[in-house]
Amino acid sequence: MKRIATLPSAVFPPSRLMGPMTALIICYCLGFATASLAQNEPVAPLSSLMSKTTNGYVPEGVWKIGPETEYGLQPTTGVGVDLPSFMAGATNIYARGQVWQNGRQSLSLGLDLVRMSRDSLFWGSQKDNFAKLNVTGVHPRLVFSHAISERLIVHSSWEAGSGKGEVELSEEGKRRLWNKKYPQADYDARDENGHPVRDDGTRIHENYSITHRSLLLQSLLGLAQERFELTGEIQRSPTETLVLAAHVARFDLADLRADRFGCSLAQQWRGPQVGFRLGIGVLYQVVSGRDLDDEKIDDGRFLPTADLDFFVLL
Repeated sequence: MKRIATLPSAVFPPSRLMGPMTALIICYCLGFATASLAQNEPVAPLSSLMSKTTNGYVPEGVWKIGPETEYGLQPTTGVGVDLPSFMAGATNIYARGQVWQNGRQSLSLGLDLVRMSRDSLFWGSQKDNFAKLNVTGVHPRLVFSHAISERLIVHSSWEAGSGKGEVELSEEGKRRLWNKKYPQADYDARDENGHPVRDDGTRIHENYSITHRSLLLQSLLGLAQERFELTGEIQRSPTETLVLAAHVARFDLADLRADRFGCSLAQQWRGPQVGFRLGIGVLYQVVSGRDLDDEKIDDGRFLPTADLDFFVLL
């Protein structure tokens, strides 16, 4: 059985990135935030972003229907499911709640349970690509929120993970993945590292975009092993919020490892029952090890990304 191992922290050491990242987001947000009337008793306002990485919660007894579908058990406690992961056949159930508050600061804890197997895949054709697929993970999360003013909140989210699993493509799946990366090359004429060669013996230029997109999908399914996210939100009006987010993540699936840094800028519009967020960003990802088709990879590149969310409260 193949086991998911912990990645070395050589590419993006968190200790070197967290300080500048924090300063960047706080300074950026302060530039947009405007002063508001002071209150007699400073109280940390709840985030307008009802997500696992903030202190924004679904009201008690209310369902939030969206990519993160959640039910409010209490004013600051909820349980939910990651809907895109669930629809893909990867169960991702979570629970979260606020455990401490002092003035404008609060602390929340969360726990995710991730489970995916070959039999649970809802895409029938994808089952033929896997000889083995069995992944289980538990991801605790710690979220610290600091309301710098009534309109500016900064959230720091730390997510760790432990789990085990086995992932192995079938021979047909390996051939399909490899041919998507090298449509003009001969799969049966690969070298010892799984790289394609021309008839004259020279290497063909690598194209690992398929691998990078596959890793993004695995991340969306909740398979990331470690993640730190910093989110700054400026509540510009009761219905509009500006969101600047940055994250560092790493995960290890079979023999393939990835380290990632990304940032995004988004705008959220929210009414009494409906909310929508739209933004753009950039992602830098370093991939090393062996891909699931047994090709040896050492690649890093920038990728475009988006910050999308929508929900309805019922």
